[in-house]
Amino acid sequence: MEAKRGTPTASVPGSRPGSASPSKQPARPASAGRPLLEVRVARQFEKDPADWTVLEVCDWLEIIGLGQYRRRFVHHAVCGSLLLALGPEELKTELGIGPLGHREGLLTAIHDLDSYWAQRQAEGSKEGYTEGSQDGDWEIRAGRSSARGSGRASGNRSPSPPVVAGDYGLQRAYAQRARLMRDLEKAEAREAQRLKAAEQAQRVAGQAADEVRKLQASICELDRSLGWQGAAAEQRFDPLDVHGAVAWQPAGTQRAAPRPRGRPGSASALLLGGGSPGGSAGGGGTMSPLSRRIMESSGAGGSFLQRLERDIEQRQAARTVRQARAGRYVGGSAEQLAEREQERRALSFVRELVETRNDELAQALASGDPERVAQACGEIAEAYQQELGLSDDAAAAVKRLDSPAKRVTRLAGAMRSAQFMARLQQDLATRETRLQELQYKYFKLEQGNSAEQQEKADAAAAQSHFVQLGWTADDLCPAPGDESAGCDKLLGVLLKRAAALQEARQRGKPGVDWDQPEWKRDRLDELQAERNAQLAAAMAEQAAAEAAEEAATPASKRGLLPLPKRKELPQVCVVPGEHLKQTVELLAGCRPAEVALLQSLTGYRKLLMSWRAVRGQKFVAFTRRDLEARKIKATELERQLYPDASRKLSKAEQDAFYDRLFADTERRARNRDELAEKAKADALAKLMKSAPAPRRRPASAAAGSAPQSGA
Repeated sequence: MEAKRGTPTASVPGSRPGSASPSKQPARPASAGRPLLEVRVARQFEKDPADWTVLEVCDWLEIIGLGQYRRRFVHHAVCGSLLLALGPEELKTELGIGPLGHREGLLTAIHDLDSYWAQRQAEGSKEGYTEGSQDGDWEIRAGRSSARGSGRASGNRSPSPPVVAGDYGLQRAYAQRARLMRDLEKAEAREAQRLKAAEQAQRVAGQAADEVRKLQASICELDRSLGWQGAAAEQRFDPLDVHGAVAWQPAGTQRAAPRPRGRPGSASALLLGGGSPGGSAGGGGTMSPLSRRIMESSGAGGSFLQRLERDIEQRQAARTVRQARAGRYVGGSAEQLAEREQERRALSFVRELVETRNDELAQALASGDPERVAQACGEIAEAYQQELGLSDDAAAAVKRLDSPAKRVTRLAGAMRSAQFMARLQQDLATRETRLQELQYKYFKLEQGNSAEQQEKADAAAAQSHFVQLGWTADDLCPAPGDESAGCDKLLGVLLKRAAALQEARQRGKPGVDWDQPEWKRDRLDELQAERNAQLAAAMAEQAAAEAAEEAATPASKRGLLPLPKRKELPQVCVVPGEHLKQTVELLAGCRPAEVALLQSLTGYRKLLMSWRAVRGQKFVAFTRRDLEARKIKATELERQLYPDASRKLSKAEQDAFYDRLFADTERRARNRDELAEKAKADALAKLMKSAPAPRRRPASAAAGSAPQSGA
């Protein structure tokens, strides 16, 4: 039997994936190799745990229920001596045992193992053994196994198996509990997974039910819009057979049962499904006497489809007559109702435009009185002709009409036409501007975007910007590579102002007083004032030209023709402003070293680099404003999504609250002082009550002292 089993390997078949087995063996149940493992561990308990090999340590781990760490012990070559020296820090950092319970259980098992071997050594010393007589013990045990009947083996055998069996049973209980805990964790994980899948399936089922309800509602809406055709399709009727699946059978919710079909030429085929003897093409059965009498009285003839077509035409004619009769009671025919709806929309349109300008006219339009409505339309056409862009012909036509409804309709049409022309002119202007931009971009791409072209564009932009400060164009046109330019002095004093503003801000001052004499001598303010005066005069001249041109245009064509192009002001600056102050602020936003570097430059480079510094600060300012606007917008959206439900108190309510708070605080302070005084008095009374009574002189001493005092 032992020969068949062979020598014990590093692991038993069917062990966990973390075993120290060098080869993969066929899968076997975990209980198949359990007895062999128990036998090996029981044998290794007979020697000192410090002499255990790595394999024996791993077998002991399997027995105590921590076999999942077997591979880690093999990787670190943990033998018996190293096992007894392990501490909590080594288990966590070196071996990587994360769970605290596993570390504590393993340390407890190591301590029990050490205690067990110490107890066994103590028992062996009592029976006459020493630590160095282990070889003799093995010989005695071998002799006992060969000759069990000898009497000398009873006094020289190793500790009794019940001691090992009791401790081994406790280890098996620990191992079983650890396995059950792992199975419990797996079961909980499976339960959570199944619950999640069930929730997802329930959610999908709810979505499918919602989709079914939506589709049913859509089908019902289509049936309602299609009328009898939808009902016929739902009942699976022929669209030409209004009465049912069979000719002249009343239609209902129940579908007609299919009739049996006979062979061609048989009596059942002729009577039931093969056609009527009268040669009808409908394919139905024999006609009832009542239906035949109705057909004869109406004088109808021909095939079934012809009769059906005549019946549908009669029904449509009858429906038209009924609608005409009903229109006399509800307010008119369909054309009259459409006209009234158009008048109502026109009146609503006019009232919406007038509400923002005159409340009285808006109330007159909403009153419903025909006279007031007609009068209000005439006043609107006369008073707001220029503002609404109405021509003289349109205004005269509105006043000339007598019917209030026609006045409202004509006025609304004229206003819509004026709005359309205004939108058209604006759209044309926008398209022209966009076309110019696209042409500029196209030419720029065709020519390329080299460094020289970029410098030319920057030089043109610098000239356009500094012209706003009142500087002449001749001073702002240096050639590339020029070491001196006419604007060097102006740029120098401008950068000097920027440096002074930076220094003032570093000292904590809000700004610099530019009205001081030292800043008046640089003449920058004078140049800016002259530039603003020129722009104001140009704007006044342009406004006068526009007014004269509008007065010369016939009133009948105002608002109908696009305005001709005029000589416009430069696009760089259409209104006067404090451009000098803005430029100084932008340059002061640079670093002091950058301002000093710009002051050291001259000529073309100074002009170009100064403009690039201004452009960079413009971009920074724009980005800062855009960020602030985005933050404000985000805050507003957050306020809309999550409104503040807290109550906002007024100033009077806040003052009243603070008055009550101060009064309550004073009252609490008084109560606290009163309670402190009361507690102090109670403590003093208690102390006096617990103090011993004062010592009095005895009566005999008082009587003896009385005669002496009398003598």
